[in-house]
Amino acid sequence: MIKNIYSLKNPRKILNIIYHQEIKKGALTKVERTTITESKNYLQAMHIKLPTGTEIAPHKHIIIKRKTTRTHEGLIVLEGSIELTIFDIDKKLVRKEILTKGDFTILINGGHSLKVLKHASVFEFKNGPYLGKDKINF
Repeated sequence: MIKNIYSLKNPRKILNIIYHQEIKKGALTKVERTTITESKNYLQAMHIKLPTGTEIAPHKHIIIKRKTTRTHEGLIVLEGSIELTIFDIDKKLVRKEILTKGDFTILINGGHSLKVLKHASVFEFKNGPYLGKDKINF
């Protein structure tokens, strides 16, 4: 299930995308793709389920010059649970969401904070370069 969370100050501006993994019973018989982000976002995300025996042909990605003006951050909860607090573009609280094993979020606009509810392992990624903690503000 995908939840798009929009700004209260500017309802057309997306703040965060949350993907709660849906576990289905039974054998997977074909590749299943769930596109999570729009193609215009700086960070692209897709959930792909691959059945046994699937092969992806050798390939490489072509060099494309890109201009990045903001950082998008992705988090995947590998174990445990966290509380994600989402703040609007004007720093006001929008909502809190609980993320558990297999859940994923993309932070696009506004701000965020995390609180660990149960010992957690989280995979984080973002577009770079990373310029250090002193370049982060809220």
